[in-house]
Amino acid sequence: PGLTGLTRADLTRTDLTRRAAIEALEGRRLLAAGDFDPTFGTGGTVRTLLPTNPAAVTTVASVDTRGGKTVVAANVSTPDGPFLVRYDSAGRIDRTFDGDGVRNGFPAIGRVTDVFIQSDGKVLVTGSDALVRLNANGSVDTGFGSAGVVRFSFSNAVAVREAPGGKIVVG
Repeated sequence: PGLTGLTRADLTRTDLTRRAAIEALEGRRLLAAGDFDPTFGTGGTVRTLLPTNPAAVTTVASVDTRGGKTVVAANVSTPDGPFLVRYDSAGRIDRTFDGDGVRNGFPAIGRVTDVFIQSDGKVLVTGSDALVRLNANGSVDTGFGSAGVVRFSFSNAVAVREAPGGKIVVG
């Protein structure tokens, strides 16, 4: 309350499946037994304020956890998004990612549909008709595709993964 222009996204991460989801107003990281993980955030909960209109967050598109990092992608209905937020294994915003832990503005992909943290720490972000790769520090990997972007010859991509040998698979 009282913080104009900020939106809260709450993180839930379950170690058993190594997948995560965002829930409105309350986030929890659960252990295999379903208990809160007290080492993540505050009692297993992480809340993050995004610099956008609170009504602008439309969906949390994807969450990935690998190599001690968690990346959350949220779509917004304003020109300043979508947003990616990266956390460390303790649930703190990872300020080595884009300087403040929050990366936004991916006009080439439109709405984010999936994120994937590669084995080298680079982050793949897919939208309905393009893929962007970020370096581990959150900057665009300009050596990937055309200035960091690969456009698809198909539409409605919903997932991106890294196959054995480092090959990227989009479906």
